Amino acid sequence: MPDLVWAFIAIVVVLAVVLTAVFSLRHAFSYTIQDSKLSITTLGLTVQRVPVSDIERVEVVPFSAMLPFSRAFRWDVFFSWKWCGYRRRVVAIRVRTGLVKGIIISPEEPERFASLLRTASPEPVGQEGAQRSAPVNGPK
Repeated sequence: MPDLVWAFIAIVVVLAVVLTAVFSLRHAFSYTIQDSKLSITTLGLTVQRVPVSDIERVEVVPFSAMLPFSRAFRWDVFFSWKWCGYRRRVVAIRVRTGLVKGIIISPEEPERFASLLRTASPEPVGQEGAQRSAPVNGPK
């Protein structure tokens, strides 16, 4: 019986640590747009810089889009760099270059930050499912 009690206590402690880590991650990341670049910083260290001109699409998606067994699940969001903590809505960014073309960030105001990214881009940035159309006939 005492072993069962200690096992239960260990499970509760592990769950508490994991939940604390997940919810505190939202404060570990910061995002800035300076000199035509999006800088992603975690705990004071810049982990990624993305030129604004390299951004193809910006959209606000629910956090559940990253969770495989949710109704909102999306493969393009699942296979991306995740520089985010838990928030109900996150910003999904699609870039033109790189092996992994998706970036997920979780600013405090996702809609506002997404609109800032769209306006900072020198060329139109797609949003909410918009796709760039390719030439029908190809190059001549």
